Amino acid sequence: MERRAFLAAVGATAGLAGCTIEGTAGGGTGTAAATVSFDVQGVESDHPLTVKYTCDGENVSPKVILTEVAGRIESLAVTLTDPDADGFVHWTVWAIPPNLPDVPESLPRDPEVRLSEVTPMGGESDAATLRQGTNGFGDVGYRGPCPPEGERHNYHITLFGLSEAIDVEGGAEPAAVQSAIDDATIGRATVTTHYERGAGESGDGDGESEGN
Repeated sequence: MERRAFLAAVGATAGLAGCTIEGTAGGGTGTAAATVSFDVQGVESDHPLTVKYTCDGENVSPKVILTEVAGRIESLAVTLTDPDADGFVHWTVWAIPPNLPDVPESLPRDPEVRLSEVTPMGGESDAATLRQGTNGFGDVGYRGPCPPEGERHNYHITLFGLSEAIDVEGGAEPAAVQSAIDDATIGRATVTTHYERGAGESGDGDGESEGN
């Protein structure tokens, strides 16, 4: 799996094969640099998303591995969106400590998730409580890609490095969370995957209706 890395300063942009990388300034951070790199379990840039993480599979959130976080980053956030459906939001999770090794797979669909109740990590990581917002389906937490039959949609998974912890309660609507994230972003990296129902590996399916 590719490692996607990002080095950002105010006004700086860079390119890396297979993903979108851009720099933004916010939160009064001046020109301080921030480095973010991550891998996502079951995701390779420009490859189909593993069925497990879609409505045709188990429809659980993937593991996000934080391979490097450096600079003036105080908190992290992750989103999964569908640019082919006007930015439809499948997942937003924030309040991620920068020293966390990963966001575990299959997070409960709750506004607040205490990591010690999901998987023991040890140390300060066990005390972390992540927050999740409402997705485009109207549910809290993760709902995987589920495009109409015969349509291939692209999906962006983005890791945001934030200059401060955002003051947004779990269960908030996507627009409110994204606005707060944008105001505090000093670095971000995005990997693009895609999914077309019935085009590859088959899943058990869970009876969910077609969406995005």
